[in-house]
Amino acid sequence: MMDVTALLGELAKRQVLLRVSPDGQRLSYDCPKGAMTPELLEQIKAHKAELIATLRFQETPSGDANTPDGINREVGRKLLYALWDAGYALRLVPSTRPAGWTIVPIGEATPSGDLLKLFDEHHDAAVALLLEACRTAQCRPEDWPPLHLLYAATKYNGDCVSEL
Repeated sequence: MMDVTALLGELAKRQVLLRVSPDGQRLSYDCPKGAMTPELLEQIKAHKAELIATLRFQETPSGDANTPDGINREVGRKLLYALWDAGYALRLVPSTRPAGWTIVPIGEATPSGDLLKLFDEHHDAAVALLLEACRTAQCRPEDWPPLHLLYAATKYNGDCVSEL
Protein backbone atom coordinates (compact mmCIF):
# COMPACT_ATOMS: atom_id res chain seq x y z
CA MET A 1 0.00 0.00 0.00
CA MET A 2 1.29 3.46 -0.94
CA ASP A 3 1.69 6.27 1.56
CA VAL A 4 -0.07 9.58 0.85
CA THR A 5 3.05 11.27 -0.57
CA ALA A 6 3.67 8.42 -3.01
CA LEU A 7 -0.01 8.36 -3.94
CA LEU A 8 -0.06 12.10 -4.64
CA GLY A 9 3.08 11.69 -6.74
CA GLU A 10 1.50 8.88 -8.74
CA LEU A 11 -1.68 10.89 -9.24
CA ALA A 12 0.36 13.88 -10.43
CA LYS A 13 2.25 11.70 -12.93
CA ARG A 14 -1.07 10.46 -14.28
CA GLN A 15 -2.47 14.02 -14.43
CA VAL A 16 -5.19 13.27 -11.91
CA LEU A 17 -6.40 16.47 -10.22
CA LEU A 18 -7.92 15.88 -6.77
CA ARG A 19 -10.20 18.45 -5.18
CA VAL A 20 -11.81 18.65 -1.77
CA SER A 21 -15.49 19.57 -1.64
CA PRO A 22 -16.34 22.88 0.06
CA ASP A 23 -17.75 20.99 3.05
CA GLY A 24 -14.43 19.13 3.41
CA GLN A 25 -16.07 15.71 3.35
CA ARG A 26 -15.64 14.48 -0.23
CA LEU A 27 -12.95 14.22 -2.87
CA SER A 28 -13.54 14.63 -6.57
CA TYR A 29 -11.11 14.15 -9.42
CA ASP A 30 -10.56 15.12 -13.04
CA CYS A 31 -8.25 13.07 -15.21
CA PRO A 32 -7.44 12.14 -18.78
CA LYS A 33 -9.17 9.04 -20.10
CA GLY A 34 -7.50 5.87 -18.80
CA ALA A 35 -5.48 7.63 -16.09
CA MET A 36 -7.58 6.37 -13.19
CA THR A 37 -7.23 2.67 -12.43
CA PRO A 38 -9.24 0.52 -10.01
CA GLU A 39 -6.07 0.16 -7.91
CA LEU A 40 -5.63 3.94 -7.64
CA LEU A 41 -9.29 4.35 -6.70
CA GLU A 42 -8.81 1.83 -3.90
CA GLN A 43 -5.70 3.70 -2.70
CA ILE A 44 -7.59 7.02 -2.77
CA LYS A 45 -10.47 5.50 -0.81
CA ALA A 46 -8.07 3.93 1.70
CA HIS A 47 -6.30 7.28 2.26
CA LYS A 48 -9.33 9.56 1.82
CA ALA A 49 -9.09 11.25 5.23
CA GLU A 50 -5.33 11.82 4.89
CA LEU A 51 -5.72 13.14 1.34
CA ILE A 52 -8.44 15.56 2.41
CA ALA A 53 -6.30 16.79 5.31
CA THR A 54 -3.23 17.18 3.08
CA LEU A 55 -5.08 19.00 0.30
CA ARG A 56 -6.91 21.28 2.74
CA PHE A 57 -3.60 22.09 4.46
CA GLN A 58 -2.07 23.04 1.12
CA GLU A 59 -5.01 25.34 0.36
CA THR A 60 -4.80 27.06 3.74
CA PRO A 61 -2.27 29.86 4.06
CA SER A 62 -0.17 29.46 7.17
CA GLY A 63 3.08 30.61 8.65
CA ASP A 64 4.55 27.13 8.33
CA ALA A 65 7.31 27.04 5.72
CA ASN A 66 7.02 23.29 5.18
CA THR A 67 4.47 21.30 3.21
CA PRO A 68 2.93 18.30 4.99
CA ASP A 69 5.51 16.00 3.43
CA GLY A 70 8.40 18.07 4.82
CA ILE A 71 9.32 20.01 1.67
CA ASN A 72 10.47 23.50 2.53
CA ARG A 73 8.29 26.09 0.81
CA GLU A 74 10.77 28.91 1.31
CA VAL A 75 13.62 27.26 -0.61
CA GLY A 76 11.17 26.26 -3.35
CA ARG A 77 10.06 29.87 -3.68
CA LYS A 78 13.67 31.03 -3.67
CA LEU A 79 14.46 28.87 -6.71
CA LEU A 80 11.28 29.81 -8.58
CA TYR A 81 11.86 33.53 -8.10
CA ALA A 82 15.54 33.19 -9.04
CA LEU A 83 14.56 31.48 -12.30
CA TRP A 84 11.88 34.07 -13.09
CA ASP A 85 14.25 36.93 -12.18
CA ALA A 86 16.84 35.47 -14.56
CA GLY A 87 14.28 35.76 -17.36
CA TYR A 88 13.10 32.16 -17.65
CA ALA A 89 9.59 30.94 -18.25
CA LEU A 90 8.99 27.58 -16.58
CA ARG A 91 7.46 24.37 -17.89
CA LEU A 92 6.83 21.12 -16.05
CA VAL A 93 7.56 17.84 -17.84
CA PRO A 94 7.07 14.28 -16.55
CA SER A 95 10.22 12.82 -15.04
CA THR A 96 11.61 9.83 -13.21
CA ARG A 97 12.85 12.18 -10.46
CA PRO A 98 11.31 11.61 -7.02
CA ALA A 99 8.88 14.52 -7.52
CA GLY A 100 7.58 12.92 -10.74
CA TRP A 101 8.10 16.15 -12.67
CA THR A 102 11.04 18.27 -13.78
CA ILE A 103 11.14 22.04 -14.15
CA VAL A 104 12.42 23.04 -17.57
CA PRO A 105 13.55 26.67 -17.75
CA ILE A 106 12.63 28.21 -21.13
CA GLY A 107 14.52 31.24 -22.35
CA GLU A 108 17.79 32.57 -23.61
CA ALA A 109 19.35 33.59 -20.30
CA THR A 110 22.66 32.04 -19.30
CA PRO A 111 22.39 30.59 -15.78
CA SER A 112 25.02 31.49 -13.24
CA GLY A 113 26.82 28.88 -11.19
CA ASP A 114 24.78 30.00 -8.18
CA LEU A 115 21.54 29.47 -10.05
CA LEU A 116 22.62 25.99 -11.18
CA LYS A 117 23.52 25.08 -7.60
CA LEU A 118 20.18 26.44 -6.35
CA PHE A 119 18.40 24.41 -9.04
CA ASP A 120 20.16 21.19 -8.02
CA GLU A 121 19.53 21.73 -4.31
CA HIS A 122 15.93 22.94 -4.35
CA HIS A 123 14.37 21.55 -7.52
CA ASP A 124 11.97 19.14 -5.79
CA ALA A 125 10.70 21.81 -3.38
CA ALA A 126 10.01 24.13 -6.32
CA VAL A 127 8.22 21.32 -8.20
CA ALA A 128 6.04 20.68 -5.14
CA LEU A 129 5.01 24.34 -5.11
CA LEU A 130 4.24 24.36 -8.85
CA LEU A 131 2.18 21.17 -8.50
CA GLU A 132 0.28 22.79 -5.64
CA ALA A 133 -0.31 25.82 -7.86
CA CYS A 134 -1.58 23.52 -10.62
CA ARG A 135 -4.07 21.92 -8.26
CA THR A 136 -5.25 25.32 -7.08
CA ALA A 137 -5.46 26.67 -10.64
CA GLN A 138 -7.15 23.47 -11.78
CA CYS A 139 -4.67 22.89 -14.56
CA ARG A 140 -2.64 19.88 -15.53
CA PRO A 141 1.09 20.12 -14.71
CA GLU A 142 2.11 19.87 -18.36
CA ASP A 143 -0.14 22.89 -19.06
CA TRP A 144 1.77 25.10 -16.62
CA PRO A 145 1.65 28.08 -16.70
CA PRO A 146 -2.14 28.01 -16.69
CA LEU A 147 -3.04 30.29 -19.56
CA HIS A 148 -6.68 30.26 -18.49
CA LEU A 149 -5.67 32.37 -15.51
CA LEU A 150 -4.02 34.86 -17.81
CA TYR A 151 -6.59 35.10 -20.58
CA ALA A 152 -9.99 33.79 -19.48
CA ALA A 153 -11.67 31.96 -16.66
CA THR A 154 -11.89 28.47 -18.11
CA LYS A 155 -11.94 25.20 -16.23
CA TYR A 156 -9.95 22.08 -17.09
CA ASN A 157 -12.41 19.54 -18.39
CA GLY A 158 -10.75 16.13 -18.47
CA ASP A 159 -12.25 13.06 -20.04
CA CYS A 160 -12.88 11.65 -16.58
CA VAL A 161 -14.70 13.43 -13.77
CA SER A 162 -15.92 11.72 -10.66
CA GLU A 163 -16.63 12.23 -7.00
CA LEU A 164 -15.54 9.92 -4.19
